[in-house]
Amino acid sequence: MTPELEARLADLRQELDHSYGAAHETQLDHLEEVVLLLENKGDAVPAWAKERLAARIDERVEDQFDNMPF
Repeated sequence: MTPELEARLADLRQELDHSYGAAHETQLDHLEEVVLLLENKGDAVPAWAKERLAARIDERVEDQFDNMPF
């Protein structure tokens, strides 16, 4: 992983820790782009980044069930 990507991931982690709502979603979009770039290059993706993106998917699935009629 390049030093630039390492720095970008560190910045994104910090921003995600302190953002909410739409800003948080925007940061997750940026994180997803970096993760895809790393995966395409064959580089290792930090576990915390994978966990953040997995949690995002879990939240979206849960939101779908929350809106289902009985």
